[in-house]
Amino acid sequence: MDGAIGERRLRLNARRIETQANRFSILLAIEDVTELDQATRELQSLSGRLLRLRDEERRRLARELHDSTGQKLVALKLALGGARQGFKGQAPQEIDSAMELSDEITKDLRLSHTCFILRCSKNLGCGWRSATMSTD
Repeated sequence: MDGAIGERRLRLNARRIETQANRFSILLAIEDVTELDQATRELQSLSGRLLRLRDEERRRLARELHDSTGQKLVALKLALGGARQGFKGQAPQEIDSAMELSDEITKDLRLSHTCFILRCSKNLGCGWRSATMSTD
């Protein structure tokens, strides 16, 4: 080894210590914080990565929920439409009410999904355009 230790980060601490009347001493301590600083940077990097992965997983789950629930609502509406056509005269009011409710749920689902995507995009620093494009 050539004796070189590379670049190091040092912290200097100073404390005033009263000794006698009108006299004092100063205690100086030098601490090598190179490894502590490196560990702090690594922790911050890992924390950022963890937050990004968490948001990506939330987005994935929101998309899956939106897609599967949306498909089930479409199937429900088709089934209700078939049931309505099965009646020769006027379909019962309950079928019409169920179809309207299905439409409302579909709108609510789209709205909540869009709001979630926009919130995630805002947290990640993405713009409106990228958030709205990903909802289609």
